[in-house]
Amino acid sequence: FGRVRGTQNEQELHDRLNSVMIRRPKELLRLPEKRSSYIPVRMTPQQADLYQFAKKRIKEELKGTKAYTKSDLALLTRLRQITTNPRLVNADIDGIKELYLDEYLEDVFNGGEKALVYSIYTEETRRLKAKYRHLNPAYVDGTMSSREAQAEVDRLQNDPNTRLLIGSLQATKESYTLTEANYGLFLDLSWTYTDNEQAEDRMHRRGQTGIVNII
Repeated sequence: FGRVRGTQNEQELHDRLNSVMIRRPKELLRLPEKRSSYIPVRMTPQQADLYQFAKKRIKEELKGTKAYTKSDLALLTRLRQITTNPRLVNADIDGIKELYLDEYLEDVFNGGEKALVYSIYTEETRRLKAKYRHLNPAYVDGTMSSREAQAEVDRLQNDPNTRLLIGSLQATKESYTLTEANYGLFLDLSWTYTDNEQAEDRMHRRGQTGIVNII
C-alpha cells in the first residue's frame, strides 16, 4: 500500500483494512440466495378511519411546534402501532397485517418450511404467541434471560414439530442462529436499518442451506 505518513492517515488505513477483513469472510461463505420483497396491504376501513383520526389529532397537537420532544415522537409512533395492529393502541379492531400473516404462514407450513415472525413491539409478539399457541411456537423477547431465549431458539433449530419462532426484533437480532427457518416475516421495521439487517442475518448465515425469503 506504500508508506502512509501521519497518525490520522495511518488510523484511516487501519480502519479500512479492518473493515475489509471483517466483511471478506462473510462474502467467502457463499451463502444461499437471499430474496427480499414487500407485500403491500390496504388497511381495513375501520383501521384506516382510526389511522386518519389519530393523524388529524397529532397534526393539531404538533401545530406550531418548532422543536420536537420525546412525547411528540411518541405520537408519531402511535401511527406506526396502528398500522401494525390497532389493538396496540387499545382499539378493538383487527389489523390487516395479521390477516395476511395467517394466510402466509399457512402456505409456508404447507410447503414444509419454518418461519420467523418479527415485530419491534413486544406487546404484539406476545399477542401473536397467544394467537398461535396451538402451533406451540418458540418465542423470544427482551424480558427473557439469555439461557431462556437460547432454549427457545434450540427448539426451532432441533425440533421438527416447532415450525414457528415469534420474536421481538431487538431481542432476536443478535447472537442467535436460526438457519432452520427460510422465511422471515417482518410486521414492522426498526428505525435503525442495521437492526433489520442483523435480524435477517440470523437466518442468512453459516449453516443455511436453502434460499432465505425476507418479507
